[in-house]
Amino acid sequence: MTNQPEALIAEMKAAAEKAKQANELYLEKKITLSECAIEMKDYLDYSDNPKNVQALIAALEQSQQEKDKWVKWATELGEKCDRLEASQLAVKLPRLATVTWHLSAQAKHRTTQENVRDVLEAIRAGGTVQGDE
Repeated sequence: MTNQPEALIAEMKAAAEKAKQANELYLEKKITLSECAIEMKDYLDYSDNPKNVQALIAALEQSQQEKDKWVKWATELGEKCDRLEASQLAVKLPRLATVTWHLSAQAKHRTTQENVRDVLEAIRAGGTVQGDE
């Protein structure tokens, strides 16, 4: 037997499975009561030892604490993301309302992409953008 919770759990699980099979074989009258008791010895050794039960309880409690920690962390992260998203939605970006620059009269007959390119060139060349703030 071991004091490590993970190893103890694995050993107890194996012993319980072996005991279950032995019990089923006994009920089916395939083995005697003496043979069943021998097969169940490991399980009984584990389950009758209070230290093993305490170790399992400690492992379960530690597992629950770790789960709670991760749930709390994930919840806080989700809340931070929500606050960040809300703060970004609250920011009012100025709209492109007027470009103070003289564009050619032909700009009215061109594609939006061409007009946008002209607007960007106008801004780079020293024009200004005015809009809602």
